[in-house]
Amino acid sequence: KIEPVTYPIWDAAWQGIQRVGDMVGFTFSVPVMIARGLIPADVARPVGPVGILQVTSQAATETVTTGWWFPLLYTAAALSVGLGVANVLPIPGLDGGRWLFVIIEAIRRRRISPQREGTIHMVGVVVLLMLVLVISYYDVTSPLPSIDWGIK
Repeated sequence: KIEPVTYPIWDAAWQGIQRVGDMVGFTFSVPVMIARGLIPADVARPVGPVGILQVTSQAATETVTTGWWFPLLYTAAALSVGLGVANVLPIPGLDGGRWLFVIIEAIRRRRISPQREGTIHMVGVVVLLMLVLVISYYDVTSPLPSIDWGIK
C-alpha cells in the first residue's frame, strides 16, 4: 500500500523536475530494453487517442475513488513528457523535423526549397496520421490492462 507523503513546496518542485528527467530517460531507454529482451515489446506498445482515453479514465476513476490526486497528476505528467519527447524526434511534420531541416540548411549553407520542405512535412503528417489510425485500431481491439495504483 502506498501512502501520500507531504513535502515542502521547493522539495516537491525539485522532485517533480527529477521525475520528469527520469521519465525522459526511461522513454529513450525503452527501445534499448526491448532490443535486449528486458521487457516484451507488447508491454511497451505505443498508445493512441483511444489508449490515452483508457489510461486517463482509469486514473480519474482511481482519483475519485481514493481522493488522492497522484494517479491523475502522474498520468498527465507522463502523457506530457511522452508527447514532448515524440515532438522533438526528427520526423517531418513535427518540431524535431523542422529542427532537422534547420540543421541541414546550416550544414549546406543554403535554404531548402520551401515547396520541397512543405511536401516532405505534408508526407510526414500523413504518415503520422496513418500511424495514429493503426495504433488506435490496436487500442480498440486489444485494450490496455487495468493499472494497479497500489493505493487502496
